[in-house]
Amino acid sequence: MLPDSTDLEPALSKDRPAPFQAVPHRPLARSAFHLVLGQGATTVLAVLLTGAIGRALGPADFGSWYLLTTTTGFAYVFVDWGYANYVIGEIARRPNRAGELAGTVLALRALTAVVVCVPAIFSAWLLGHGARMCELVVLNIAASMPMYLLTSFTWALRARERMDLDAAISVVLKLLMVVVTVAALAADLRLPGVILAQGVAGAMAFAVAWRLYQRAGLTRLRAPVV
Repeated sequence: MLPDSTDLEPALSKDRPAPFQAVPHRPLARSAFHLVLGQGATTVLAVLLTGAIGRALGPADFGSWYLLTTTTGFAYVFVDWGYANYVIGEIARRPNRAGELAGTVLALRALTAVVVCVPAIFSAWLLGHGARMCELVVLNIAASMPMYLLTSFTWALRARERMDLDAAISVVLKLLMVVVTVAALAADLRLPGVILAQGVAGAMAFAVAWRLYQRAGLTRLRAPVV
């Protein structure tokens, strides 16, 4: 005798994807305003930060700092490759997966950042840089990790159209970088101090981003795939 269709319903429901949940409607103009305001504020802070670093370090160390930031930015292209669009789109469709996706991406990106240190050191050596520069490359990649990883939270917030929180995180990060870096330069810590200041500011901004992620009501972080 075939089972009644109602008996099969619980079993079938386990294999079904979570139902589509629409993003809460927020006026487009408001979201755009938050992004423009955040971009404007971070641009001003970035100009102030670059000017302060250049004035304190001088041409030689400023050139080294520029090389380090360029190398780190290129390395993190491989760390971030392809995640953003998928995470934003999937969380917009299934908000219940926010914690799973954000947590998994955080773990994967952290592991990848460690892996890219090897080719980054090899590239610096291949280009003729000395041992000090190779050490600074690794230090800069490690110090940049919190700053780059916190975008996992901003992707989730963008998926839920919380551009206000996204912009707030960007402004807080840049403001902290200015304050901590200026303090490091005032203490005459030179280039290593600038790199370490970036790590401290990034870690503080990461904590803020995590808190705002929780306040937005998104699901708890977890990394079942890693």
